[in-house]
Amino acid sequence: MIILCPFYRDLNKHEKRITPGKIDTTFRYKRALHILEESFNRHHTGIDKFLICTDNTTQFNTQSTAKKHRIDCKGKNLMESLIHSNTSIVEQYDNAMLILCGSDHIILKNLAPLFKDSFDIAIMMRRNTDKVNNAVVLVNSTPTNTASIQEFFNLRQRIYYELKERTRDWGGDQESLRIALQQIGLLPEKDSWKLPRLHNALGITFKFFDYDSNGIYGVNKQRIKMLQGLSSMPNQLPPLYNRNTLFLDFKGERKQVFNRVYEDIRSNSGLYRLKR
Repeated sequence: MIILCPFYRDLNKHEKRITPGKIDTTFRYKRALHILEESFNRHHTGIDKFLICTDNTTQFNTQSTAKKHRIDCKGKNLMESLIHSNTSIVEQYDNAMLILCGSDHIILKNLAPLFKDSFDIAIMMRRNTDKVNNAVVLVNSTPTNTASIQEFFNLRQRIYYELKERTRDWGGDQESLRIALQQIGLLPEKDSWKLPRLHNALGITFKFFDYDSNGIYGVNKQRIKMLQGLSSMPNQLPPLYNRNTLFLDFKGERKQVFNRVYEDIRSNSGLYRLKR
């Protein structure tokens, strides 16, 4: 069973002050969440689930049929809420393929191939670095590995509270993962050239993979830059995403083409898909 677990929570006043330039406050994240649900349901049926992870107060469109996994986030900032939500999810499910993510994505195909390798936790890395990209974390939970998976996520949560306040406000989700991997001996990564990049710690198997691989791709950043400075979007955009994409990410400035790419995908025209 695949469970896509996007996290969404309304920003509080404190977070609106600290996020200029970090969160695009003009981007409609809640609408993107609805599109993510729609695109997931188009490619998944039966026992697979779309589960919105959120707090106790955020309200959603009544058109959504998705179940909600709610936790108490009172007094917690966005990063803190996300980390607690991740920990809570892995504590609840002991026999599922969990995909922990945000809301600014579109699903293009069935996501089962993300779990083709034998791993318990898969972490996405920034290419050629030991830095984590927390856009997606994959968890393959079973009754035999769930205790070790929970141990890792609880370690990550404890580390978060040891970070400097500025990092806790923004980037603490990625930095806490990086330090947790460092503490269990997986970073710096050894033999990163060997594929698949599988490593053992805590009695379970971790997989590392780079952003723009493994079926998870971002909209092409270089081609987005070609559009910057134009007074308006051209009638037809250049090809923007890889044809092998299962899970399409719109991090950062990629959000400016979210609606155009979504309409293209919805109409199945393929105008913006890279041919390689």
